[in-house]
Amino acid sequence: MSEEEKSKFVLWLKKRKRIIIGVSTILLLIFMTILVDFIQFIQNLVNIGFLGLVIFVIIYTIAFLLRAYKLKLIFNGLEIKTKPTT
Repeated sequence: MSEEEKSKFVLWLKKRKRIIIGVSTILLLIFMTILVDFIQFIQNLVNIGFLGLVIFVIIYTIAFLLRAYKLKLIFNGLEIKTKPTT
C-alpha cells in the first residue's frame, strides 16, 4: 500500500470512526448473547451474594485507581503532562 493510499484509508477510518465503533459494539453484544448462558450467570451472582458483589466492586475500584496512579507516576517520570479530567 502506498503512502497516499494509507492516508486515504486513515481519513476514511477517521470519518467513520463512530459508525465502526457502534457496529462493532452491536456485533460484540450479539456474540456475547449467543455464547453466554445468562441463567447460569444469574445463578452465580445469587451464589456470590450481595456482600460478595460489594466487596468485588470495592476491590476492583481500588485496583483501578492504583493502576491509574501508577500510570500517572510513569508519565510524570517521562515528563509527559497529564490533565485531570472532571
